[in-house]
Amino acid sequence: DDLLWRGVFAPAGTPDEITAVLSAAIEEAIKDPIWREYMQKQRQQDTFMAHTEFDAFVKRVVAEYKAGL
Repeated sequence: DDLLWRGVFAPAGTPDEITAVLSAAIEEAIKDPIWREYMQKQRQQDTFMAHTEFDAFVKRVVAEYKAGL
């Protein structure tokens, strides 16, 4: 299966308080009915990751890509 994932990034060194606020805002935004309808029409599924979880995910994926090169 091919996965399509998207994320929002902030510059390195962004304070944790800021990334936490952005993460919470995105988590709330993806509950919007317009977004839900868009995702349904695109036949996509949402899986939200908080900023700390997404950071770990991206680091793992980058390491896997590097190992495979």
